[in-house]
Amino acid sequence: MIKIAYQIQSQLTSYLQSKSYIQLFFIFLIAEMTFSGVTAFIATMIDPDLTCNPIEKESIYVIFIISVIVAPVIETFIFQLAVIEIGYEFKLRGRLLVLLSAILFGISHYYNWVYAMVMVFTGFIFAYSYVFIRNQYDIAKATLFVASLHAASNLVSFLNNNVFNFF
Repeated sequence: MIKIAYQIQSQLTSYLQSKSYIQLFFIFLIAEMTFSGVTAFIATMIDPDLTCNPIEKESIYVIFIISVIVAPVIETFIFQLAVIEIGYEFKLRGRLLVLLSAILFGISHYYNWVYAMVMVFTGFIFAYSYVFIRNQYDIAKATLFVASLHAASNLVSFLNNNVFNFF
């Protein structure tokens, strides 16, 4: 089973290495939005409160500024840049750092256990993309990539929740 996981990772890495920075952005954004959309839809069908974020009680302007501008930057600096770079200083492996970053990201979004679990997987996508871009380019490009990815993801959620109301 582990051998299969390594083969899948190797094939995925080879595929991603052939893509440009912009192509990678859209690949990771589509992956994150697909996962978030499917899990949010399922959770909402079970219980709409499972996808509620306390920020939703604020004005639309505050929600936009915090979720699309402030949170992506701060969370990227904490959960990807700090966690992963400090981990590398302690000679920890990238896979472990991706997992650690993802778990911490999920815990920081603990509004209920379902929301936190979804955020662990979202955090995994952010952390994996950070490590991948860091290895392909550099730390600054990885930080900008993830903050932008996070902001774009939150913008789509903001538009869904406050403009289009798909679910």
